[in-house]
Amino acid sequence: MLRAKRMRLGIQVYNDRLAHNNTVEVTLRSQLRTALQQNQFELYYQPKVSLHNGKLCGAEAIVRWNHPDEGLLSPAYFIDLVEQSGIVHAFTRYTIESAVKQIKQWEDDETPLPVAVNLSAYNLMDTAFVPFVEKTLATSGIDPARLEFELTESATMVDISVSKRMISAFNSLGIRTSIDDFGTGMSSFAYLRELNVHTIKLDRAFITDVATNAKDEKIVEAMIALCHNLGIQVVAEGIEQQGQATLLKQLGCDVGQGYFFGKPAPHTDIDALLSTAQDVKANLAKIPSAGRP
Repeated sequence: MLRAKRMRLGIQVYNDRLAHNNTVEVTLRSQLRTALQQNQFELYYQPKVSLHNGKLCGAEAIVRWNHPDEGLLSPAYFIDLVEQSGIVHAFTRYTIESAVKQIKQWEDDETPLPVAVNLSAYNLMDTAFVPFVEKTLATSGIDPARLEFELTESATMVDISVSKRMISAFNSLGIRTSIDDFGTGMSSFAYLRELNVHTIKLDRAFITDVATNAKDEKIVEAMIALCHNLGIQVVAEGIEQQGQATLLKQLGCDVGQGYFFGKPAPHTDIDALLSTAQDVKANLAKIPSAGRP
C-alpha cells in the first residue's frame, strides 16, 4: 500500500523482493548512528579526467558503507536514510574531514589532487556548517582550492537566497563550488545567473546518447558554450564509451567522469595513478569495480 501511494500506482502487487528491500531499509536505518560511531563509512574516489590532455585532474569522493552483514554498500542504499535521520550533519562533517585528510596526504606526498564532496540541502540550512569548514581548513593547512563542494539543482533551489549566501561563503574561504546534475531542473539556466559557481556538471541524461542523438549533441554544445562564455568550467558525468569522450572533447568540454575512465575506488588505487606519469586512461582501466552497483 505504501509503495502504491508513493509511486502513485493505484495498485501494487505484493512480491517477496519488495518486502525484503523494505526489511533491509528498516534495518539499515536503525544502524546508521552506530555505523558512524564505528567508522564503517569509507570514502572511495571516482577519477575526473581532463578531456584536453587525458590526465587525472581531480576526484569525486563517494561514500561506501562497510556493513558487517551486507558487505560494501553504495550510497543508493543509505544516503536517503541519512538525510532523513538525525545524523545528516554529523555524517557530512565526517565525510568532509575524511576528504580533507586525504587531500592533505596527497599534498604531503607531492601528488596534489582536488577532491569534490557532495552536500545536501540540509547542509545549506546548517548555520554551524561554514564555521566548521573554516576550522577544518585552518587545522589541516590544505590549499582550500583543492576542496570542492558539489550541490544538486534541487538542493540549491530549496531556498535560493540561502544557497547564494552559502556559496558566497564557500568562495570566500577559497573552496570551489559546482552544480551537479545540471540540466535536469526547470530553472537550470537561472543558476548561472544567480549562483556564483566555478563548475557545472552536465547530467548523464544528456551524455548517454550524445554521440548518437543529434538533439542531445546540440543541447550539450550549447550548454558548454554558454558556460564558457560565463567563465564556468564544464564536467560531463556518466561517460561510459570512447565515442562519448571523443565527441565531448570536440565540443570543448573540459573534464570527463564516468566508468570509461574509472569506477569509484579506494584511495590506494588513486595513489597508484598519481605515482605514474603514464596516460591516465590506460591506468584507470585497471581500477576494479568497488561494491554493489
